[in-house]
Amino acid sequence: MTMKQEFAVTAALMLASWSLLFGQTAAAPAAPCEAPSYFGMCDPYVPGIIASSGPGGSLLVRRAWPSSPADQAGVCPGDNVISINGTPTSGQGFDDIIKRVVSEKPTPLDLKIARGEQVLDFHLDRVKETQLAALSKEKWVHLPIFPDGNRLMLVPTSESLQELQAFREFELALGKRNGFKLAADFWLPSATDEDQFERLEQVLNDPLSSRLAARVRFTSSAYDPGFFPLVLQHPYQVVVLLIEAGSPAFQAGLLPGDEITEVDGHSVSGLSPEQFSDLVLKPDDHARQIELRVRRGATDQTIKIDTAKWLDSGFGITSHAQEMSHPRQMGEYRAGIQLANLVNPKEMLVQDVIYPSAAFAAGMHVGDAILAVNGQPAKQITREQMENFLNPPSPAPLRIDALRLGKKIHFELTPMTEAQAQTSIGRKMTAHGPASTKCTEASQ
Repeated sequence: MTMKQEFAVTAALMLASWSLLFGQTAAAPAAPCEAPSYFGMCDPYVPGIIASSGPGGSLLVRRAWPSSPADQAGVCPGDNVISINGTPTSGQGFDDIIKRVVSEKPTPLDLKIARGEQVLDFHLDRVKETQLAALSKEKWVHLPIFPDGNRLMLVPTSESLQELQAFREFELALGKRNGFKLAADFWLPSATDEDQFERLEQVLNDPLSSRLAARVRFTSSAYDPGFFPLVLQHPYQVVVLLIEAGSPAFQAGLLPGDEITEVDGHSVSGLSPEQFSDLVLKPDDHARQIELRVRRGATDQTIKIDTAKWLDSGFGITSHAQEMSHPRQMGEYRAGIQLANLVNPKEMLVQDVIYPSAAFAAGMHVGDAILAVNGQPAKQITREQMENFLNPPSPAPLRIDALRLGKKIHFELTPMTEAQAQTSIGRKMTAHGPASTKCTEASQ
C-alpha cells in the first residue's frame, strides 16, 4: 500500500474512531442520530468492508469486518473493487463510490473485484452498521458523555459505561494538564482557536479522490520535532495534522491546521513526502533548530523549533495515529493494550484494548489503572520497561494487577503475534492484513 492510499483511511480516523465503510463520516445527518451515519443516512446498511482509494480509481479493500457479509463471502484485504452494481468505480469521486456502497435499505450489493490476474464477482447482503459488532462478538458503545456526542469505541461486551465515563474524566483532566483540549474527538493544543480547527477540518473533509495525501513519518531521527504533517495535492500544501504533547513543536507554538510553506528557507512546494521528511530531519544526529515559515489563516509567521530528545505523554496524538505511525511487524509480540500517560507510572490507565489480542481475551477494559506487572509496582516501572512488558521480544507470561472502579483485579496473559491473535478468532494474516480463512492470498 502506498502512503497516498493509506491516508484515505488515516485522515478519516483522525475525525472519528472508525470511518469510511463503518463509522462516522464528515457528513452529518439531517437529524440527531444515535448511530453511525453517512450523507444523512442514520445507521445505514453496509457490506462490512473498510476501504480507501485504490489504483486507477478503484476501491481498495483494507479489511473485511469479521463475520460481516463481505467477510463471509470471501472478500479479502488487497482486493480492488472495480465496479459496484454494474457501475465502474473508475472516474468516480470517493464520496460517490461510498454512496453506492452504503444504503438506507437492505438491498443486495454486486461487486466486481480484481485480485491479481483474476476478476471475481460477489453478490453481498447489506446489514445495519450497528449489527457488525454483534456479528463479530464485539460491541459498539455510543458514549453521550463525551463532549462531542459522537465518540464510538470498540470494547469488550463486559465494559460498562461507568468505567468509560471515569476514564474520559481522567483523559480530559490529563489532556488539560498537558495543555490540550478535545474538539470532535480530536486532541488539539489549547491555543488552537475555532477558526484554526475549521481550517484543518476543511482539509480533511476534502474529497479524498481529488486531494490524495500522505502523512509524513519522522522515524529516522532521535530528535523528533513532535508533529505530524500532511502532504496534499490540488492545490499542493503541507498542513500540520497532529502535535504531540510536550514536544518541541508544542513548545514552539505550532498548531494543527498550520500550512508549512518553507523549512529553513527552502520552499516545500513540489516536494514528495520523503523529500519533506529529509528536509526537516537532516542533520538528525544531534539537536538543532528548525525554522518553519507558516501560514495561519491570513497571516504568515516564522516558528523556530529546537529539536530535543523527549517523551510523549499520550496526548495530541490518538491511539490510531500511534498505531499507524509505528506499524507492527507480523512477527512482533504484543499484549494488546495502549496506555495513556505512559510517562507517569503512578497513573497509567488503559487507553485502548486491541481486538483481537491477549489483553482483550483476558478481559482488560479501557480505564483499567495499572498497579503492577509481574509483581513489580507500576511506580517502579520505567517507560522503557513497561513498553518491553507490553511488546516483548518473546512471549513471556504476564501478570497484570489493575484497579477498576476502586476494585483490584488481576489478569494472566501471554503476548501474541498478530498472526496468533487472528488465529485465536478463526482468522489469518495475509500480506495485506487480517482476513477470513476463506481468503486466498490477496493481490500483490
